[in-house]
Amino acid sequence: MRQLILLALLSLGLSGSPVWAENDETPTAKQLLEHDAEDSVMAKEAAELKKNPDDRTTPRKSLLGVIAALKAGDYEKAAEYLDMRYLPSGIDKGDGPDLIRKLAYVFTRHLWVDIAAVSDEPSGEADDDLPSYRDAFGEIPLEDGTVTLYLQSIPDGKGGREWKISNATVAMIPRLWQEYGHSDFAARLSEHLPVFIYMGIDNWQWVYLISFLLCLLVVIAALYLVLGRINHQRDSYLLSGLRRFLVGPLGFFFYIVLLREFMLSLGLSVKARALFDSVVLAYAAYIFLTLGIIELIAGHIRQRMQNSEHPEAQVIVRPISAVVKMLSVAVLVVMGLDNAGYDVTTIIAGLGVSSVAIALAAQKTLENLIGAITIYIARPFIPGDFCRVGANLGVVEEIGLRATLLRTLDRSVVNIPNSMLSSMEVENISRRDGIRFYRLLALRLATTPDQMRYIMARLQEILYAHPQVMSDTVSVHLYNINDYALIVRLDSRINTTDYQHYLATAEDIYLRIIDTVHQGGAEFAFPAQSVMLEEPLASDQERKAQVEKLVGQWREQGRLPYPDWSDEHVAKIDNTLDYPPTGTPHNPRN
Repeated sequence: MRQLILLALLSLGLSGSPVWAENDETPTAKQLLEHDAEDSVMAKEAAELKKNPDDRTTPRKSLLGVIAALKAGDYEKAAEYLDMRYLPSGIDKGDGPDLIRKLAYVFTRHLWVDIAAVSDEPSGEADDDLPSYRDAFGEIPLEDGTVTLYLQSIPDGKGGREWKISNATVAMIPRLWQEYGHSDFAARLSEHLPVFIYMGIDNWQWVYLISFLLCLLVVIAALYLVLGRINHQRDSYLLSGLRRFLVGPLGFFFYIVLLREFMLSLGLSVKARALFDSVVLAYAAYIFLTLGIIELIAGHIRQRMQNSEHPEAQVIVRPISAVVKMLSVAVLVVMGLDNAGYDVTTIIAGLGVSSVAIALAAQKTLENLIGAITIYIARPFIPGDFCRVGANLGVVEEIGLRATLLRTLDRSVVNIPNSMLSSMEVENISRRDGIRFYRLLALRLATTPDQMRYIMARLQEILYAHPQVMSDTVSVHLYNINDYALIVRLDSRINTTDYQHYLATAEDIYLRIIDTVHQGGAEFAFPAQSVMLEEPLASDQERKAQVEKLVGQWREQGRLPYPDWSDEHVAKIDNTLDYPPTGTPHNPRN
């Protein structure tokens, strides 16, 4: 297995051996984390090289030797690994330290190499289609082509041979520096700063970075003050939320993006570029931005619900936004790990197993949460509604995430889990458009047919004429005859949803019913047996005769109200009753 090691020449503050690269691809975060483990592969050879630092008998030993010299900051020693023979005019042998410094700068920013793949044989790599005295160890792209970097076997002046960076590569250093080197200002700035390199970033690059961070902080502070002034002038929840979003998640996101783009433009080393281009930084910004957007939207929805007809529904926004946040973070984390070079298949499989375990453990909690969401979406009731839920009758006080609180008529509180409530039969009494008035009146069997006709006609008139009764719902009929009574069925709807108002209206109707039955000379029946020993009262006989006479007149005039009064008569008497009755404090005529 090939061992990839990062070449971080000039990285005095970094642990491990720097490595060189075969291409210009930035390493992934996974490769950076594995860097220390891969360094240990070459530790043995590096230790042996310290015993004989001038050993350049193989390409690998020569490469490790120049790395060690550069880590130590010994450019004179590192320059000894350059083949300074037969160079073009303009390049002198005394330029070696400057050339190796420039080459190292370009190496650290554009190369990624496998040290273990470099030949450790004195004869070099035999199967690379190159001359036996030359081995390639990397390539650097230019605008007009690609420069191949070579190690070359040359005479060591002692009768043997040694490997050095070829003179052809040395001749290309000025061209590489022209395209990838830093500016003269950076060079002069670097000369006036303490010599240090941390995280693969040179001293002058740290100065640029700190200056850029300070400028960004000033811009963000100014934006915060401007938005604060606007928010003070216009007290708006939306503006306040936008202010927090702009100076928080969105500001942090652009801060990271601009910082990353700025640092990558400085010509960082491979490792530093990998750090600034890594998922830890980029995806942290994306996660922060995503959470900010979700919170901004959730806050706006809560504010709209607060100003709507159902402000209690805003309680469900927070758990839903929390679930969306968790899912968003999970997706971004998986994407980040995939971008970092990890195999996310195993991670997704693990998350799937974990999700099943969590779902089983939190089954009841999830059921109640889903039940609450169902209640808020379907809206079978809202807080304040008077409902019958199963055997419980009372007022809904609160719809929570776990249970709904019902205040019963005896003032006790019943907690009904939302998972059960969403599947139970719920009768919302508060949402009825009226209250049904339905009664069965029992009159004595001795009541004559004409008396019954009179009483039912008068009862119809009472219901039609009553201003609190919906006239299109009135129904009065002889419903049944049992062993002790004649049963009259009264059915109508009271035009109110207030139960106390209904009781008052029903009371008035009952009193009028009693008067009507007595006026008709009849009596209410009850399940009992009675023996009549006295003669009927004369007054009863008179009322009976009057009723029979009146019904006879209706019959002769064709006005018997069966099965109902005529439309003309109903329209004539509609809403004509004196209600509230005369003599009460609520009667408008008083």
